[in-house]
Amino acid sequence: MERRDQTAPSDAPALPRLAVFYHDRAFSTLEIIEAAAGVCRIIWVIGWSEQPLTFPVRGLARLGEVVDVTGQSTDGVIETLRTVAPDGIVTFTEPPMVLAAAVGKALGLRYHQPETALRLCDKLAQRHALGAAGVPGPSITTFLPSEVLSSAINPLLKVRPPAVLKPRFGAGGRDTYFIEQSDELSTFLRRCPEEPFVLETFLADRNPPASSVGADMVSVESVVEDGVIHHIALTGRFTLDLAFREAGHFLPCDLSPGDREATLAMATDAARALGLAFGILHTELKITPEGPRIIEVNGRVGGGIPELLERLGGPPIVTWAMAQALGLGIDLSGLDPDGPLLMGDHPVAFCYWMGPPEHATVVRSVDGIAEARALDDVTRVNLVRRAGDAVSAQAGGMFGYVAEVSGLTDSHDTLTRLIDRIDATLLIGYGF
Repeated sequence: MERRDQTAPSDAPALPRLAVFYHDRAFSTLEIIEAAAGVCRIIWVIGWSEQPLTFPVRGLARLGEVVDVTGQSTDGVIETLRTVAPDGIVTFTEPPMVLAAAVGKALGLRYHQPETALRLCDKLAQRHALGAAGVPGPSITTFLPSEVLSSAINPLLKVRPPAVLKPRFGAGGRDTYFIEQSDELSTFLRRCPEEPFVLETFLADRNPPASSVGADMVSVESVVEDGVIHHIALTGRFTLDLAFREAGHFLPCDLSPGDREATLAMATDAARALGLAFGILHTELKITPEGPRIIEVNGRVGGGIPELLERLGGPPIVTWAMAQALGLGIDLSGLDPDGPLLMGDHPVAFCYWMGPPEHATVVRSVDGIAEARALDDVTRVNLVRRAGDAVSAQAGGMFGYVAEVSGLTDSHDTLTRLIDRIDATLLIGYGF
C-alpha cells in the first residue's frame, strides 16, 4: 500500500474523508477537488484499473491521501481501506463498482448493494433485471469471441440482425459495432479482445427523428434519495458517429412534450427495476417507433453533464454524489419537474466532440482553431490530440475524439446552424 497524506491547516474544519475510486478518464482531478470543497477530504484509491493514469500520482498526493491497491485481491483492497478508515466511498465510472460494493458492505459504508452494483456494470444482468420488472427492451445474448469464431456458439440463433455488438462490461462506446448482416459478426469479432461480449437487437430508428438537432438518443440525469427518484435534466445527443460512438451532447434536449413524459416515466421504471435506494443516475434511452427504450442505466454522474448543468445554473451534481456517499443531506428543494432543464426551454448548453473516421490511425493536421474559438456562442475549443497523435475510431470510443467544442446558444435552431459552422471551420486531417 502506498499512502501519502496532505497536511491540512490547523484551523481547518474536520471534514469527513471520502475514498474515490479514481481514474482520470472519468472526471478530472480538478473537477473532483472543486466538487469536494467544503464537503470532504479525498482519499484517492488508485491501482484498481490496469489502464494507467495520465495525472501524476505525485500531483494527487498534494491534493489528498493516496492509497495504491495495485495487484490486490478484493479482500486485500477491503483490508487496505479498513486501515485508512474512510467515512464514505464513491465511484465515477463502472469498472470499480462491484469492488466498491464489496468494500462498502465489509466496512459498513453507504454504497450500492453488491447485486445492484452488478446490475449497473453488467449489461446482461441489467437487461435481465429490467425484463423481470416488465421494462421493455431488446433481446440479448452473451459469449466470448473465441466461442463464436470456433463455431462453438452461434448467437445469431437468439438475436437476429440488425443488432449491436458490444463488451458486456464495456463503457464509453469501446469496441461497439452495428451488425447489419449475419456474416459481419465474425468479421467484427476478429477485431475484439477476448472478453465477454453481448449481442442485442438493434433499437429501431424513428422516422421522422424525435430530435431536430441530433440523434434519437437522450439521457435522463436523476438523483435517487431514500428510494425516491428525482429527475434533474433531459440531455440530447448529437448525431452518433460510426458504431454508435457519441459526438457530444446538449442540454436541454428538444423532445416533444409527449416524448419527454414517456422518457421520464421509462427512466423511473428502470431505476426501480434495478433496486436503487440512493445515488446519481445517468440513464440513456433511444426514442423508437414504439416509444422510448432503455439503452443502459449508469449508476454514476454522466460524463460532461456537470459542465452543462453549471452553465445553465443547475445543481452541483458531483458534489451531490459525494454528499450522498457520506450520508449528508442534499437540497432537492430547487428541483423543478416543469423547469427548463427538463422541459426543453432555451438557452441551450452544448459540448461537441469531433472524432476520427473509420480506419483513421493518426492525426495529420488541425487547422482553424483560432477561427473556431472566435465563432459566436463558442466558449471553449479544447484540442485533445494534435498532429502526429495516434487515433482509433473503435478502441477510443467516446474518449477517442480529437477536439471538443463547447458553448451556449439561445435555441436549438441556433445550435444546429452553429454545429455546421464548426464543422466547416475546425478542419482535421487524418492518415489511414
